[in-house]
Amino acid sequence: MILRLKFQYFGRIYCKMKHRILILGGTRFTGRALAELFVKKKCEVTIASRRVPATKKIISIVGELPEILSELRSKKFEFIFDFTSKTVEEAQFIKDVVSFDSYIFIS
Repeated sequence: MILRLKFQYFGRIYCKMKHRILILGGTRFTGRALAELFVKKKCEVTIASRRVPATKKIISIVGELPEILSELRSKKFEFIFDFTSKTVEEAQFIKDVVSFDSYIFIS
């Protein structure tokens, strides 16, 4: 039930401009559903993971975290949803490397 409420909340995001969304580790259940939601809202979605996303409408960066972060260093996102970090220290490292407006740490 909580998951559904969160998706309803994010479902109300209206993309006047093309929001850039980064989902770290988003190729499975929750991340994939979140990515599909933002694609429907016409956002530009990037998934960075060890797996390739199931849809072609999503920009994919495949690799381990150090490789992914080196590719993301020059990019800017409005939202980051982080499914990969296990500790606050890992999340802090990502925060120091990638430019963003809002960071959502999901552990």
